[in-house]
Order: sequence, then C-alpha cells, then structure tokens
Amino acid sequence: MKWNQTHKSLVNIPFGRRGCRRWRIGCLLLIFLIFVAACGLLAMLFYPRPVEAAADDRTLAVWLLIDNSNSMFEKDGVGSDPNLLRLDAARLFLTYLGIDERDVPHQAGVIFFGSEAETAVPLTPLTTEAQRAQLFAQIANPLRQGWTDHLAALDLAQVQLNALPAATRSAVIMLTDGKPESDQATTEAEQAAYLAALQTRSEVLASSGTPLFIILLANAATDNDPEIANRWQPLWQQMSVATPSGAYFVAREATDLPGIYHDIVALLTGNQTEGIVLATAVPATGTQTTITVPPDLNQMTLVIGKEDPAQTIQLFTADGQLLRETDNGVRQAGGDGRTHEEIWVIEQPPPGEWTIRIDGAGNVIIWQDGKPAPLAAIDSSPTSVSETPVIATVTALPATVVPSPTASTPVLHPTAVPTITGIAADTAVEPATVPDSFRFLWVLGAGGLLLMAGSGVLLARQARQRPHLTGTLRLLHGVQTAKGESLVELDNLNTGLFRIGYSPADLLLAMAQGQITLYPGHTLGEPEEILVRSSGGTVTLNGETLQDEKRLMDMAILDLGGVQLRYENLRLRQAQREKAQQIGREHF
Repeated sequence: MKWNQTHKSLVNIPFGRRGCRRWRIGCLLLIFLIFVAACGLLAMLFYPRPVEAAADDRTLAVWLLIDNSNSMFEKDGVGSDPNLLRLDAARLFLTYLGIDERDVPHQAGVIFFGSEAETAVPLTPLTTEAQRAQLFAQIANPLRQGWTDHLAALDLAQVQLNALPAATRSAVIMLTDGKPESDQATTEAEQAAYLAALQTRSEVLASSGTPLFIILLANAATDNDPEIANRWQPLWQQMSVATPSGAYFVAREATDLPGIYHDIVALLTGNQTEGIVLATAVPATGTQTTITVPPDLNQMTLVIGKEDPAQTIQLFTADGQLLRETDNGVRQAGGDGRTHEEIWVIEQPPPGEWTIRIDGAGNVIIWQDGKPAPLAAIDSSPTSVSETPVIATVTALPATVVPSPTASTPVLHPTAVPTITGIAADTAVEPATVPDSFRFLWVLGAGGLLLMAGSGVLLARQARQRPHLTGTLRLLHGVQTAKGESLVELDNLNTGLFRIGYSPADLLLAMAQGQITLYPGHTLGEPEEILVRSSGGTVTLNGETLQDEKRLMDMAILDLGGVQLRYENLRLRQAQREKAQQIGREHF
C-alpha cells in the first residue's frame, strides 16, 4: 500500500502557505522556548530542585448514573446491553477506584434511571473487599425502568453532590444508549426546555469543578435515529467537555465499556497508562505472555478483565519470583473465582520483562498503568552572593511523562521553568558584588543561545520535510483488509496521505459505503496531529456526520457506511491525558 502521487489532487488539503507560515512562526517560538528552558536548566544547576509536585491526592466521591430503560435490556431481539455488561464495566471501575490507596478512602454511589431516577447505592467507601462486595450485590439485578429521563438522574446526583463538604473532589459518569424519551408526546418547545435544563445542569457541575463523563452506548437504533445524531449527541458532547476534564465517549458495543471506564478511572486516579498490553483468547491449556516494566516506577497497576471469573492469573517478576498479594507493597482485588475483573497494584515494581501466566479458557484483556517516580531532589546548596545566608524558594509545576515512540520507558521532562526568589537575611547585598558563579552562568547562557539558534536553523530545515502519518487503525466487528489484517500501522506506511474505503483507495475495505483521507496537520503544540476528511459516500466520526476537516483524536470511531475503524495513538492519548490532568489541577 504505497501512496500514489495522483491522490494529492483528490482532497483539498490546506498545507500551502498556511503550513509554511506556521512552521516559520513555530521555529522562532521553538528557539525562544528552548533558550528559556536552557536558562532554567542552568539555574537548576546552581539551585536545589524540589521533588516533583504530586497530582491532586484528594479522595474522590463519584456518582455512576446507569441507564436501565427498556432499550438497554432484551427487547424483541434488540437491546443495547441484554447481558448487563455495563455492570461488569462498573464493577471494574469501582474495584480500581477502591484499590487506589489514599489516607481517606474513595467513595462511590450508583443511580439507576429510566422513567425516574433512584439511588441504587448511596455513597459508599470502597476500601475493603467486603464493602465492594456489598455494593456489587446491590447493583447485580437491575429492574427495567420504562422510558428515559436523563434530567431526573442528573438532578438526583446534584442533590447528593450538594450534601458533600465543600472541599470534596467529585465526578459524575453517565451511561446511556440514546435520547430522553417519555410515554407522552412532547412539543418542540418542551423538548427545547428540556435540552436547556440539561445544559444548565452541566454548567452547575462546571462551576463546582465537577467533571462530567458521558458514555453513549450506540447500536443500530441510535445510528438510524436522526434526532440522536443531530440533537442529542452534540448536546452530550457539549455538556461533558464544558466541565473540567470531562469527556464524551461512544461505545459501539457493550464490550467496549470496560475500556472506557478504565480510561476514566485512570484519569481520575492520576495514573499514566500504556493502554492494552494483552488481548487474547486463552485456550483450555492456558497461556503465558510477558510485559515490560520500565524503570523508575513508583507504582504499577495491572487491570485484568476475564471472560470467565474462574480463570486464574499468576505474575512473575523479571527474576522469576511469583508475586503474592501478601507481599510487601502489593495490593490485589478480585480474582476470587466470582468476579470478571482482577486488579494488582505493585509499589516500586522491579523493572524488566515480567511473565503473566493465565490458566483457564476464555478471553482476557490486560491494561498496564503506572505512576512514574518523581524527580529526585538534588543535594546541593545555592551559591551565596555574600556571607549573609539567603533563603531560596523554588516553585515549579509537576513533571509530566512523555512516552517514547515505542511506548517503553517513560522519560521525565519538567513542564515549566522553576521560578526562583531569594529572600535575603538582615544584611543587604552590595550591588557591585558579582560572584564568579554568575559570570559563569552568563557565559553558559550566551553559549546556550548560540546553540539554540543553530538548533533552530536545523529545526526549520527539518520542518520543510513532509510529515507522515502516525498511529494505528483497528478494524472493528471482525472486519479485515484484503490481506486479512485487522490492524494497520500508519507509521510503517511512511506516507503523508492515505485513502481508506471503497475503490479507488490505498486501503480497500469490502462493503464500505464511504471513503476518507488521512493526512498530517501542522498545528503548533499539538503532537501527532492527524486530520481526516470525507472523500465521498457515508462517513461519520464518533457518531456525527463528517462534513469538514476534523482532528482525529485517540480512540476516535470512524464509520464508513457500516464498516467501523478505531484510531489509536498512545502518544496522542498521553498528550490528551496530560492536558486533561492539567485542566483538572486548575479546577480542583
């Protein structure tokens, strides 16, 4: 599958002068920013650096709002989730949240809604297995609840949130399979008033710093309902993104829900994720695989979803030691033969290739998350500008984790240049005093400026080279390429333009009724930006008709007239998570 030069004329791609102008401005900004960073690095050589600031470590109060209207159950051969996989996903979320160790335990409550909303489980601490087991028993057998009233569910959650102490960190997660409905006909004015009321609930959550996550469980009925596509899906998206670190997700089928709930709880607990590291069908004879544990991890979390609760998992460190839940620094939840989810948390895990042994037939999926070690404090003292001691204070934003292109060992980079303020003691410093250390610093700074300028020239030259596509396309629902592939690694194509769908295309998909074109973007400060445009036929992006050029976000779902693909990009996912965490720190 090679890029045909003639394809360039098929899509109106705004590279041209806008791209050149962006790169010229970008190069100048890069030179300036790198110089500032160099000065900051030089300053840190002379002044002590603090330990990395911790993420928000306040405990959470989370409300899960779960749609149990008629359409979620078996209904004349049609139902969004007749097997109650939404409850398996909720249990995975609650187990993960419960095993996240804090001074005060996290709490969670569950609201079931349909024609009306009811509190299935009040806010409950999630510390012990017994507490979680009691909660799971309370949500195990939900009843059908008629039609669908999302406003009632949000109102009930808001009442519960209002009763919390002012400093409590909270979040709301709402799962639904469609739109608000009633057993009585409603006028256009009534629908508009209902929509406005929902938007108001989102604004109230935003004002209190409470993120709202909305998950749409899509199916054939939602896909064929123009009102959902044109009115309610845009509303769900607007409501969620209006709140700090809130997000909107579309699950194409109920089996996608555990992955979505995993990503949400990883975000809320401040974990970095490598994503799915294993997804396989295990034979009756069992299997084993390896995962890479990078160095300098403060904590690793393995989230395991099992088709059969009786399946057993064994973990072996790089030196072959069997991990037990009674070991120091190890916490484990689930895996007792009764649950589909099993979660292991290991403090300071030894790096290397770990072995995972799985016994028992059934599908298994494993996510690997972790918290990187903070930057170590440097044992040094600031150079005194006089014999009078100076008390230096350093303020810096926390470090972020930027994964390498192979998603292996994290590399820590400071996100901001430390601000250093000196508070002199009783004696003032004479203006004429210029210590040698500062002369040396200025010499290094001047040299650094020249070095950065040269680097800027190289960057400008590299900018003229055509970028190429990155990430992975995963074909869903058993769809394969003509070569029998279900994954397409865009990095391996080394191309800047790629058409997918019906003929003619670089990637032909049987039965596709639409066609898309992918190409790199040039937006400054947006890593791995990929743009997508419809080239013809029926195309939707995350359930919405693709009409104009759009950014292709990690985990985006593309539908080419019945053929679905998911775009995955771990580097972009990391950037999105860091942005969401930054927003969360600003609002919490």
